[in-house]
Formats: sequence, C-alpha cells, structure tokens
Amino acid sequence: MYSPQSPPPGPSTSAPDLSDQKLSAVAAAIERVARKDYRQRIAEAEAPAEKERIVAEAHNEFTKAVTEQGLSVEEYASILDMAQDDHEIRDKLLQRIRPSDK
Repeated sequence: MYSPQSPPPGPSTSAPDLSDQKLSAVAAAIERVARKDYRQRIAEAEAPAEKERIVAEAHNEFTKAVTEQGLSVEEYASILDMAQDDHEIRDKLLQRIRPSDK
C-alpha cells in the first residue's frame, strides 16, 4: 500500500557524481578557454568571415579543453547548470579557478 509519509529513496536533490576531481576538471577547462579571450577577438574582428572563423576556433578549443579534462561536453554543461542553481557547488568551482590577474 502507498504511504505518502514514506520518503523517496535517497535525497531527491543530490547531484550526479560531482566529485572534487570533476569540479577541478571543469575549472581547468574554463581557465584554458578563458585565456584565449575569444569575446574580445570576435568584437575586434571586422569581417563576418573572420568572426565566424574565431567562433569555430573557440568552439573547437572549448570541446578540446573539456574532453582533455576527461569530461563530455554534456557533463560539463550539466555541472555548470548545477553551479548556477546551487551556491555551494558554485563556490567550490570558483575556488578552483585561479584569478587571471596575477
């Protein structure tokens, strides 16, 4: 018989496999792509073809940075989504990203 007082098995808001290693991998990928400053390069590009080339380069660099850290693009996006919704995860991620103005 169904009992509305029964708790669901396990916590319903638990994050899927969000180890310190995964957070460090996401941070490393973010740092690697951020160093290239693609937004600035796109803004400074004058020709549409040049902008498209920079966007394609950024996409390739992003994919390579993520996969070299042992993550899938979907896993990376999922962790960033979790970080947006959970301040604890966001804080852990931000602690792993080194300030670029050393």
